[in-house]
Amino acid sequence: MRKTNCADADAQVSGIANRSQQAGKIQGEGNRLHHRFSARYKENQTQMYFPSPFYDGIRSDPASIVAAYNSYGAQFAIDAGIASMNDEIKISAFCSVVSYGMAPYGVS
Repeated sequence: MRKTNCADADAQVSGIANRSQQAGKIQGEGNRLHHRFSARYKENQTQMYFPSPFYDGIRSDPASIVAAYNSYGAQFAIDAGIASMNDEIKISAFCSVVSYGMAPYGVS
């Protein structure tokens, strides 16, 4: 059995606290994103961020999502409040919203 010294234990506790703070920030960003998109959904009278023909295009040519992100990704990131985040986060958020628009979960 490995002995843990105080410095190791402090480092572990510190790491857990940092991960907890990061998770809280991500959850807060998710809540803020939900409220921004809710306003857009109400404005469009739909549960989708993009209009239906957009999703039809992605369905008929899934590879076109790359071109869609190149065309709409910057405005999406501004609407989502994530423009200052790294590209991986912006692309993941974009793809999540597109996939939800194509096949919403929950009551439908």
